[in-house]
Amino acid sequence: MILVTPLIRVFRLQKRVAFSSIFRANSLWSPSARFPQIVGQLARKSLAFSSYRSTSTPTRIKSSSTMPPRKRKASPSPSPAPSQPQSDASLPPESQLETQESQSQEASQSQSQILEQSQEESQTSTGNKRRKTTKTTTTSSKSKTTTTKTAKATKASASTSTADATNTTLSIPSRTPNTLKIVSWNLCGWAACSKKGLLPYLTAESPDILVLTEHKLNSAPWPLFPDPTLAARYPHAYWAFADKKGYSGTVILSTVKPLSVSTTLPGHPDPAAVNGRIVTLEFPNTYLVGTYVVNAGEKLKTLDTKNEWNLHFTRYIRSLDACKPVIWTGDLNVAPTALDLANAKKNWNKSAGYTEAETSAYRRILEGEALDDADLPPLPPVQATPLPPRSPPDGEAEDKGPEDTEGEKEKDEDEKKAVVFKDVWRDLHPTTQAYTYFSYRFNCRAKGIGWRLDMFVLSERIAARAKTCEIRQDVYGSDHVPLVLELEGEL
Repeated sequence: MILVTPLIRVFRLQKRVAFSSIFRANSLWSPSARFPQIVGQLARKSLAFSSYRSTSTPTRIKSSSTMPPRKRKASPSPSPAPSQPQSDASLPPESQLETQESQSQEASQSQSQILEQSQEESQTSTGNKRRKTTKTTTTSSKSKTTTTKTAKATKASASTSTADATNTTLSIPSRTPNTLKIVSWNLCGWAACSKKGLLPYLTAESPDILVLTEHKLNSAPWPLFPDPTLAARYPHAYWAFADKKGYSGTVILSTVKPLSVSTTLPGHPDPAAVNGRIVTLEFPNTYLVGTYVVNAGEKLKTLDTKNEWNLHFTRYIRSLDACKPVIWTGDLNVAPTALDLANAKKNWNKSAGYTEAETSAYRRILEGEALDDADLPPLPPVQATPLPPRSPPDGEAEDKGPEDTEGEKEKDEDEKKAVVFKDVWRDLHPTTQAYTYFSYRFNCRAKGIGWRLDMFVLSERIAARAKTCEIRQDVYGSDHVPLVLELEGEL
């Protein structure tokens, strides 16, 4: 009984130590990391118990006086803990255990350090791989973008290089016999266009009448052209200048002298808004009107100004047509239909020149629709300039028969009723998609993204006299290209 109680205590103590050590070991990352500490703790407890047993006396000894003292037996070795690999008899001394414990701790620390380093290295390598992959992807995407841009630029430059940007090698079709050639061209600046190919083109085309818009001059240049021969070809020049310096401007150069000239728009309430935008020449048989129509502006900020212009110009051109047939040309700043611009759906009612208000106003002119001008005073009738009397040939008096007189009366009645006009280029090319304006931005000309803004609009009764009407796509010098009309007969 003397040794039973201490042994039970030792066993209980060992179990608590073992279970607590196992619990702490399981709470760590690896159970094997705490194993040397568990062994050391059990060894120290066992040594402490043995020293206690040898020095202390039992407090409670049950013995009898009649019974002889028992011989002391060697205490049995305690059973090892569940996680203990060896018995107490085989345990090393305390000093050795402490040394082993420290070594095991260092080994476990070194193992944990190695594990941490390996984890850090793996994370670093993974990050480096990701960075390399990202850099590789970025580099490849940049190289692809650069390659695409280079290819586009090469294509555009190739298309530009194949064209004659100076207009020195133009191939102009020969003129139709017995026709008058009229050219309309927005120069986007007289000075700039003169340096980019204006003179070679005029020499090659050799038109009879030139309607040039947006010249941006504030006074007529002198001499008109550096080439004296070219300047002498157009002795009659009629200019319209804007009040604002370097803005708009219209000029008509003619080989034929007109009967009268006007640079106003009758009935318009703001003469300053008209200056530089219209020139009207009266000839014996027709009126020639050259216009640089108001632009609706970015974000349609000047659409109201454009609508006001359209209203008064419609009344004006109808009053001219009531007197003589009209040839209206220039930069009209409207794309009438979806065929007349590259991205119709994208620009509808968002971009200047392709809105409901602008296309409707142009259609009213062509179809003769009624105007909402009841609040406006009527325009005074246009009076034709009387022609100089013609002397009959060989001194004979001119004798008009009754048939000639009746024919002239019918002609006068038809002219009074005529309010319909024809877009000549569209009538001759009903399904063709071609453009007269290409923005300088985004390389639109090389990509074929443009608008048809320049037209020839003729009174219906002389539309049949238009033999050809063509866009000169190969001519450079401006963001617009020339439009050429060949008209049969005299003006």
